Amino acid sequence: MGYSIANEEQPLYVRLASLTAEGERYEQKGTMKIIHKPSVGIELDGKLVPWGATRQDLQELWGSPSEAINVVHNISKYLPDAEDIIERKDIYENYLNQDVSFTAVYDKDDIFMEFELHEADQIKVADIDISFKVAIPDIVNELKKRGYDLTELEGSDENILINSLLTNFASSQYLGGDGDQVRYVYCSRNIDHLL
Repeated sequence: MGYSIANEEQPLYVRLASLTAEGERYEQKGTMKIIHKPSVGIELDGKLVPWGATRQDLQELWGSPSEAINVVHNISKYLPDAEDIIERKDIYENYLNQDVSFTAVYDKDDIFMEFELHEADQIKVADIDISFKVAIPDIVNELKKRGYDLTELEGSDENILINSLLTNFASSQYLGGDGDQVRYVYCSRNIDHLL
């Protein structure tokens, strides 16, 4: 498609954000493009990390995290039939000096399994742009018009799962803050544990 990017002096991440992976224009220049490709992975700033990638591969593409967490919660010593909880994740804050914060979550073998978006302008999930500035009811109405199957998690109309897109989003109010705008988006290769 051959778009020219006029200002070569801008940082590369700003120039890349003006194009999608398919070469289509992105309306908000300078805004980082975050895309969840269900059953494929997460594309962040033009760099796709597929579900099932290793932690090392993810860090090579997205850089070092602000904080790495590697904890084993020894539950079995209190509940003999319970399995220990293994927590392995990388937290990225103000990614590339932008208002983008997220967490990459891994299994016990450091395989990329989940993505939690805590702060951003928006995320694209399949054909839907989910803006952090839009109220949950407005997003729900649009999703219903498009025929998506939605599930209210934990009985809340502010914590919504888009079943077919393996994506969950919740409002600030649901998370203990104020307002019904999107405040959290969760993407995973498998959502069975949410149902």
